[in-house]
Amino acid sequence: MSKPNKCFYCPASTDQNIKLEEHHVLGRINSGICVLACLNCHNQITSTQNSLSPKTRSKNALEIEKILYQEISEGAHLKLLGEEKIKIAKERLEFYKQNGYSIR
Repeated sequence: MSKPNKCFYCPASTDQNIKLEEHHVLGRINSGICVLACLNCHNQITSTQNSLSPKTRSKNALEIEKILYQEISEGAHLKLLGEEKIKIAKERLEFYKQNGYSIR
């Protein structure tokens, strides 16, 4: 099986000479689950995750801190995916309008 060449969150791909990085979905300490992300998307999600103190993100965090950190991480992922979905839907709508397609 070939390695994915596309950002998990946006259309950026290695075909466009975009560098992809492994992103630990729930933080490096809390999860071995990784996805490929372009630098822009990776920075956006990591920035949200890193807005919490290192203590809150650590293995020694209280259980409630770990749960809330996970929720914040999931929210950051969903926000980025949602923004991309909205962008694509608007582009498709504009395409249909410009090409005279009827959506009835």
